Parts: sequence; C-alpha cells; structure tokens
Amino acid sequence: MKGYESEYLTQLEKNFFQAYEVAKKARSKGFDPLPTPEPIPTVDLAERVEKSVGPPGIASRIRELNALMPREEMAFKIAEEITLGRFGNKGVAA
Repeated sequence: MKGYESEYLTQLEKNFFQAYEVAKKARSKGFDPLPTPEPIPTVDLAERVEKSVGPPGIASRIRELNALMPREEMAFKIAEEITLGRFGNKGVAA
C-alpha cells in the first residue's frame, strides 16, 4: 500500500471513531430505542459475522476458509461446521 493510501485509511478510521463516539454519547441520553449505535465497528466481514450473530471464534475460521474457496461455498461450509457442533455446544437452544 502506498503512503498516501495508508494515510487516507488512517484518517478515515480516525474520523469514523470520532463520529462513533458522538453517536454513543447521543444514544446514551435515552431518546432512541437502543442505547448504543447499531453498526458494530469491525475490521472485516469475518469479524462482523462473529460480533453480529456468532458463534464466538467463527471469525478466524471464516478467514481461513475464505483463502481456500469461493465465498458462497465458504458460507455453506461454515453452516455445516456450526451444525456439527464445532463451535460451542451442539443442540443448545439459542
């Protein structure tokens, strides 16, 4: 990555977190249905999946499989692994 691209991304991230802090402060006043902003800050799709729906630990497996297969195939593989209980307790109601 070139220097100006890295600088741009750094500035973008800084501005995002400043805006996110403003949103958190506004939400803490209690006028909105939820006490925190809905977007959960994440670094990539894998982390977004884990933080949004889980299960814990799935992000690293998504990254691993993403390097090996197309995204659509990866989604089915992840679903299969969750169904087989490779991430947490099998058969526990959500």
